[in-house]
Amino acid sequence: MREKINLKHPWDLFLHFSTQKQIVIFMLLTMICSGFSFIALWQPLFRKVKLEQTHQRELMAQVQSLQLKLGKYQTMQARWHSSEVKLSRESALLAHETEEKIMPWLNIEAEKREIQLHRLAWLVADGQSNRIVSQGIEIDMTGSYSAIRSLLKLMIHHPPFVLFRQMNWTKSEQGEGLVRMTGKAWFYRQCKENPCE
Repeated sequence: MREKINLKHPWDLFLHFSTQKQIVIFMLLTMICSGFSFIALWQPLFRKVKLEQTHQRELMAQVQSLQLKLGKYQTMQARWHSSEVKLSRESALLAHETEEKIMPWLNIEAEKREIQLHRLAWLVADGQSNRIVSQGIEIDMTGSYSAIRSLLKLMIHHPPFVLFRQMNWTKSEQGEGLVRMTGKAWFYRQCKENPCE
């Protein structure tokens, strides 16, 4: 006749098993508990590592983007510097070459446009060691409005000039549709060193 098992507590069944079964059950329970403990302990760490890896990838992408922008900026800056140096050299060279030739050039361009030049005079100032420094040209001319405007535009683009000051327009008595213009044309080099008045 089979022995009746009295189970008052859950572990009574465990005690009823043979020693070998008890060991197996104990090992299984230990493995299950170890697995849950491992997950509970290491899951936050894995999550943190994953977040750090994502953050590092984002930082690397930002660094690469900044490096690309910096490379473009440095290239543009080098081009700007090269252009500035080239423009400065060309301006200095052209100003040096044309200041002495500006009077004949103005006479020729005025004749082409049927403009009468009443006065062309150097605007000068005392430089270092009492050296006379040319600052620009004082102009007095008569012609059609469109012809004078055309000559002034040409002068603006012609190297040593940069701007005009004290310009006065009056109706000329020499003929119908003619105007008289007086003013001062300052040299680029001089205005760069000292503000033109």
